[in-house]
Amino acid sequence: MIDLDNMKLNKPEIAAALRAIESAEGKITPRAVYEAGKSTDSPLHDLFIWDPAKAVDTVNLAIARQIIATVKYKIVTVSHGTVRAPVYVRDPDATQREQGYVALRTVVQKGPDAFEIVAREIETAQSHIARALAVGIALGLGDELNRLIDTINAVKQIVTEAAEKRAA
Repeated sequence: MIDLDNMKLNKPEIAAALRAIESAEGKITPRAVYEAGKSTDSPLHDLFIWDPAKAVDTVNLAIARQIIATVKYKIVTVSHGTVRAPVYVRDPDATQREQGYVALRTVVQKGPDAFEIVAREIETAQSHIARALAVGIALGLGDELNRLIDTINAVKQIVTEAAEKRAA
């Protein structure tokens, strides 16, 4: 799969190409972007995989990730009620550039890996909240979301400190 985050992109050119694809109401779909990207003249063209074998592999890997993500545990507790947790989570031993999952049942409860996994889950939540904050600021709702981010940062600090203590 192409790693767009690590490519040197001409973002203004891409933004202009996307804006040209938008409807009059400002709406855009992945299909419209893909169709525009088919043109070799489009600045989007080189962001797609055009080799059929590589494209099939990329699509099937994306499907495999979705399959892995669909499996959930149903956990019923007194304190939290019914919770659905993923059976597989990001492997804490995998490097940032590596794909990999680990079954929760194989992780020692309250062990160093458990804290690492929860810390990564919180980091993922932080990324989503940061995006929500940016959208909120653009829509005039930034102050309301700042309090939520402060709370998430405090929880992450507690989990990180607990992980460091366990690792020591």
